[in-house]
Amino acid sequence: MKRKMRDKKTILRIFAVLAAVALVAAGTFVAVLRLSDTGNDETDATESAAPAVDENAKAEGAEKAQEGDVDNVEYSVFIVDAAQYDDAVEVRSYVENLTVTGGSCVYSFVQGEHVLTKSTAATADATTTICAPLVVPVSEFPASGSYSLTIDYDFGGVSASSETKIVEVER
Repeated sequence: MKRKMRDKKTILRIFAVLAAVALVAAGTFVAVLRLSDTGNDETDATESAAPAVDENAKAEGAEKAQEGDVDNVEYSVFIVDAAQYDDAVEVRSYVENLTVTGGSCVYSFVQGEHVLTKSTAATADATTTICAPLVVPVSEFPASGSYSLTIDYDFGGVSASSETKIVEVER
């Protein structure tokens, strides 16, 4: 009878050790994944403040922009979303082939004689330059109806434009 009790205690100890090893392994795995997703978090503040190309994902366009050779690269602004949500028009866009922090995205809403112009800053993402999302209250539009939206990006000799997108505005 004592032998059976010892065998059960031994099995429980082995199980406890295996469970502890499994927990440590799982924790290490999660920590490694988090570190690999965030990249190098030890960034100097002066580096992030200056216009820079993302070192981990240099797109061909960004390299050429940094070198000043912008003639051989085609840049385009893509409108991801442009629509009215409740009482505001929201626009999301990015510049393809460029990963540079800096410059501005200028949004032009045109309806006949009515023109509404807004701008946002641009920042580098992993493989593109993101135009900061634009939110415009519908009260700023001169009238309800269809507006032709174009976005122009400009920074250090690099410029790009979007295709026109129609945005419906209801005041």
